[in-house]
Amino acid sequence: MSAETNEQHLAPFGPESIDRLNREAWAARAADDREAFGLAEKAFRLAQSANYGTGIRMALRTMAVTALDMGLYAEALEHATAAAELFHNAGEGSEEALMQNVLGGVHYYLGDHESRLKCNMRGLELCRISGDHPGLLRALNNTADTYTRLGDFARAMAMFKECLALAEDSTPFIQCIVLSNMGEVNLLEGRTELAKELIFRSQDIGNRIGYTEIMVSNLIMLSQIALGVWDAHGAIRLLEEAQTLVNERILLNDQASIHRYLSEAHEKLGRHDRALSHHRTFHDLSQQHLDAQKVKEVRSIEFKQEIRTLQNATATLENLVEERTRQLEQTLAHLQQRDHERQQDLEVEQAVNQFSQSLFLQKTVDDVLWDLAKSCIARLGFVDAVIYLLDEDGTKLIQKAAYGPKNPIDLDILNPITIELGKGIVGSVALAGHHELIHDTSADDRYIVDDAMRLSEIAVPIVSNGKVIGVIDSEHPERNFFTEKHLRVLKTIASLVANRIERIREQEERERLQAELIAQLQENEKLQSKVTRELEDKVRERTLEIEQARERIELQAKDIRDSIHYARSIQNALMPQIHEVERLFPDNFILYLPRDVVSGDFYWVASKGDRRYLAVADCTGHGVPGALVGVLCVEKLEQALLLADAPGEILRIVNSEVKKALRQSAAGTSRDGMDVALITYESKTGILSYAGAKRPLWHVRSRELTIHSPTRLSIGGHSPDGLMFKEEKITILPGDMVYLCSDGYADQFGGEGGRKFSTGRLRKVLCELAHFSMPKQHGQLLSLLHDWQGREDQVDDILLAGIRF
Repeated sequence: MSAETNEQHLAPFGPESIDRLNREAWAARAADDREAFGLAEKAFRLAQSANYGTGIRMALRTMAVTALDMGLYAEALEHATAAAELFHNAGEGSEEALMQNVLGGVHYYLGDHESRLKCNMRGLELCRISGDHPGLLRALNNTADTYTRLGDFARAMAMFKECLALAEDSTPFIQCIVLSNMGEVNLLEGRTELAKELIFRSQDIGNRIGYTEIMVSNLIMLSQIALGVWDAHGAIRLLEEAQTLVNERILLNDQASIHRYLSEAHEKLGRHDRALSHHRTFHDLSQQHLDAQKVKEVRSIEFKQEIRTLQNATATLENLVEERTRQLEQTLAHLQQRDHERQQDLEVEQAVNQFSQSLFLQKTVDDVLWDLAKSCIARLGFVDAVIYLLDEDGTKLIQKAAYGPKNPIDLDILNPITIELGKGIVGSVALAGHHELIHDTSADDRYIVDDAMRLSEIAVPIVSNGKVIGVIDSEHPERNFFTEKHLRVLKTIASLVANRIERIREQEERERLQAELIAQLQENEKLQSKVTRELEDKVRERTLEIEQARERIELQAKDIRDSIHYARSIQNALMPQIHEVERLFPDNFILYLPRDVVSGDFYWVASKGDRRYLAVADCTGHGVPGALVGVLCVEKLEQALLLADAPGEILRIVNSEVKKALRQSAAGTSRDGMDVALITYESKTGILSYAGAKRPLWHVRSRELTIHSPTRLSIGGHSPDGLMFKEEKITILPGDMVYLCSDGYADQFGGEGGRKFSTGRLRKVLCELAHFSMPKQHGQLLSLLHDWQGREDQVDDILLAGIRF
């Protein structure tokens, strides 16, 4: 085609036509980003042919924004960079700021928050100068979010507050996002109450404007707060509400988080099957998220190829063919290089993600380190790596796992060496606790030759609880091989390894202490039996020896108390599981708050024929003494149930057996025992029988509370042998509530003047709450207790059970 023909072909596409095409492309974003990109690309080619600068800039702007929205990050980076330079030269600050926002989005996707911050700060400066109010709000929020990702929470909060102050009611979208982000920062810093207030404000706005994505994110954060205070039921309600809002716009990552925290909540409640089911869904969604990332990368290349094909098909201007061909070849080479780098990054990300998941399957420190060497390091493109751990003295680094020449077969290390702390590059990193990246080891006199001389080295410390426990070290035969990207990956891996090693060592310590505790308890039992036999035979002759034995037992008891917090899991195993209680009394709540690690309060359920039993007991003392008495009393309740049906007779037998077990027949012996409320319910007759030892039963019907008083003596202690416990029978109607409790809730100090909560106030509260659901009652009672207690210490174990029939 001749030049004259070219001019005639382009003549209709003057500046006005190109501007109109650019406006159509920008407007098309609302319906179809792909169509908008195609229109903008056409406008770009026409503007280039006409050498029309404004048309080129506006076309690049639309191509950059739509590419980012479609997840085509390579194209977004390319077009936004070019557009930003052109807008800068043209003095169009607000448009340049928009391109800086796009570039920030690309860096956010890549996880490069330092680069994102530079873009954010430039965009913020431009918006302030140009007076672009909407752009300023966007720039303030994005910059604050970047500071959050970098851990600079003070600067993040300052910018979020400035953005919120500038946002008007006409911009509820920005208000909703900023309040949610401020809630996240406060949550990260441990200020959960302030975080909740901000999140609730964001949630109100999000609900009003239908901003589903932020509402789901807010509900996930609120569930984390609930799990932090062991309110598993509350967390489940929040997460189930989030599930109802999930649609195609909700990120797979957020959907995975919902199931992750549902799994954690059900695990806390002992619902292991549900927890496992949600964990599997979490794993599947996480994998889908990774797969979606791969698809985006592939789609970027495919879409670029489609655009290139369209260009070749529609480019009929012969005098531009040669130039375009050269440009396309250069672009293709550039894209291939970037695609290769992106593929490498994707493979690295996959390796790290898979390693983070496989870590949870490793049971020993050696397993973790060899999994790192074999499954992760091997996929990062390194030719050599060694993982060191400090010895027990903390003076030498020992080679524990390796990849490359140092690991010829299986899990063996060829000619392992040790390095003194502070010696060589590895020893220096371990001593200073800071990574090192050596581009030329031949110029570093600290370099230690192991199996062969290599010219590049990177060493990253493994830090656990603020202390260096090891080093990940890799070498390469080429100079300047290792980059900041390698450093970021190894630092991430080192953090994952340190965290898993902490968990493993904590578990090993728990198991060791638990074994010691069991051994000590067994030894105590043997010793007590021996002392008892000697007392029966030689009471007067062996008094001195008995006193010495008692002193030994007291010393052993002190050792047990020092590690008794590990006995909590043992006591929990003896307590009825949630599903056992729900099987016998489906509509219930149990508010259980031990004062110490282990508790003197316990609850007990059982069934016998058509009868269902529930007991709430308060044993003498707190902590270990109370827990030991509790174990004895649970055993005697189980024995008594074999011999009797009625609650009064059961308590009579338990009283007798406890006094025998604790040898309380003689004057001056221990007063240990328990206060207890015991009920049995026959569903066929609708009759509830009650007997109590100093603990009442409260019966609520139609918001009226009836008190059923107990026998005024405790089980054990100074109660007489053969004591008969008063028993009452109550006809139960549907909807009736009964409450059994220890004295811990009523005796808690707090409120104005540091007074006790009191039994009267507790009865009034229960009467007011009785018509609510069980989870609602549990939540209200827990909230009321926390508000009343304030900064006061908990003075006693707290146990309160409610049953609706």
